Order: sequence, then structure tokens, then C-alpha cells
Amino acid sequence: MTLRQKPFETSYPKWRHLRHGYTVKISGILNYRSDNGFYSTVSVEGTRQDPKAKATWSADAFRKNFEPIGRKKKPRSATDRLLDED
Repeated sequence: MTLRQKPFETSYPKWRHLRHGYTVKISGILNYRSDNGFYSTVSVEGTRQDPKAKATWSADAFRKNFEPIGRKKKPRSATDRLLDED
């Protein structure tokens, strides 16, 4: 377990496994704070065996084994979403 100074954050919703080539979608990121830093876990939808299964990776292992694919998603506020509907 390694602790980081900053919590894990990403703007990419989809990632591809470097070795096996399957695609996962990030469903959540949890950052646990301690006195020495942050420990982060990444929850994903999709595994090598089942595309609908859910799995959890540590952020360090996730970064080593996956690469982002597609475009970045820009976080949008509720006001931005209302203005786009017009």
C-alpha cells in the first residue's frame, strides 16, 4: 500500500487494459485520507471475464495496468446543464 500526497483524479471515463486489451468504465473513485497522505481505490464496470461485472483496483495498480481511451469528460455544473438544454 502506497500513500500519495494528492487524491487520485481523472477526467477519462473509459480505460483499456494494457496487456489483455479489455475496456472498463470507471464507476467511482474513493480517496481515503490518513495522517501520511491518501490511499485511493478505483471501482470499475467490466472485467476480463465479464463486461458487466464490477471490480475494485488500488489507484497505483490501476495506473500501471490501464491506459485512458477516448476524450476527456469536462465536469459540468447543474447551471451548465440547464443552459445547454435551451
